[in-house]
Amino acid sequence: MTSDQKLNFLQTFNAMRIFLSMYLDQKESSDLSIILSSLRLFKDSFDWRENPMTWDPAAWDDWMRGVYKTLNDLNIKKKPKDLLYDTELAFLCMKNYLQLFYEEIPYEVLSDILKCLDDRKRSWPIWEISVNHSINETYSLDESLNA
Repeated sequence: MTSDQKLNFLQTFNAMRIFLSMYLDQKESSDLSIILSSLRLFKDSFDWRENPMTWDPAAWDDWMRGVYKTLNDLNIKKKPKDLLYDTELAFLCMKNYLQLFYEEIPYEVLSDILKCLDDRKRSWPIWEISVNHSINETYSLDESLNA
């Protein structure tokens, strides 16, 4: 992937979910399974790509808090849905979401993931794969619930 590729809002969210799913593939965690289940997209509405909702509405609210924190920290004034996200900005949204979640519910697996994210040599290659899958829609996330 080249650094000039951009993700839309939904691709940014999906890249995070793919990253977490890939992490779960490496390290089994019932807590992370629960988190990922809450982040599944509810695709029964005709406009789910424009107005995404997760199976657990609170999970979407938590995600949005992470996004808004990231945009505020970087003094970005655009609305989240109006932005195109480079890989770094999308990564920071994920990291802030996980940090805020961890502050509310300190799952050990979240602490491990946050440490992984701080180690860019370890996390960045997985992140880039996640971004590629999200952009190209080549990673199954929600099919089992929406079939």
